[in-house]
Amino acid sequence: MRVALCLLSLLGVCLASDVVTLTSGSFNKTLTEKTLTLVSFLSPGCESCKRLEAEMETAATLLKAHNPEVAIAKVNCEKEKLLCSRARIRKLPTLKVFRALKNIPKSLHPESLLRCGMSREFTADGLVQLAADVLSNRERDCLRSGIPKIQHVNGFETEKLVATEFDAFVNNPKADVLIAFFAPKMPGTKRVLQQVEEVALKMEYLDSINVGSMDVSRNDVPFVYDVRQLPAIYLAPMSGKNAPIRYMDEFANMTMIRWVAKTATFANERRNL
Repeated sequence: MRVALCLLSLLGVCLASDVVTLTSGSFNKTLTEKTLTLVSFLSPGCESCKRLEAEMETAATLLKAHNPEVAIAKVNCEKEKLLCSRARIRKLPTLKVFRALKNIPKSLHPESLLRCGMSREFTADGLVQLAADVLSNRERDCLRSGIPKIQHVNGFETEKLVATEFDAFVNNPKADVLIAFFAPKMPGTKRVLQQVEEVALKMEYLDSINVGSMDVSRNDVPFVYDVRQLPAIYLAPMSGKNAPIRYMDEFANMTMIRWVAKTATFANERRNL
């Protein structure tokens, strides 16, 4: 939604802001309307947030005139506490960059923005330049991403995903993808990953099912995946990559296989599980 900014002057002039205000209800839809959206998570009472807002207004006007595929948006974390928690906001202000890929908003980690040359003092020129860098395919250089690795489990290969390879593997429209998000230091991680690897081994003959895992401590994670509680296991269906389904049962390989059999897109192969 657009916010009207009224100048407190004798003329009482009102100017329309080019910065979009996001809420929990509008967040996902709005982020898929533009190729790129720069989102600031802030609080009205924060002085550094106020400075960023002023720079965002200038940047939004420049981008609207010269690069309309990019939007500037903001989230008030005092009003949208759940949304800011879901976005894993730890300090204010925080800037996140979302790129709409196949109708899926994907964010770049704040540390990634620094690797793109974005300073901690966000300026209008810096925001415009950041948008240009990401749009010119420098995004892979900005992603916080680990080193690609293939894991071998009893002779069968499973994919240990990194951010730069995530889209090609998980968003493959010809396969359902079971993916485990983890952090190495979290309790129970090793056991859960062993169970996921066993699932991959038992399902290796199914061409329509791929299995992978991702270390969230070393890689940027698309926003549609809620990884606040780890380990987290999701199934990304062939036709529903923007609405992955979270596994909520016990972390046991046979239980996961039965869940996949009930949840996955495939039908003809299901009887073989």
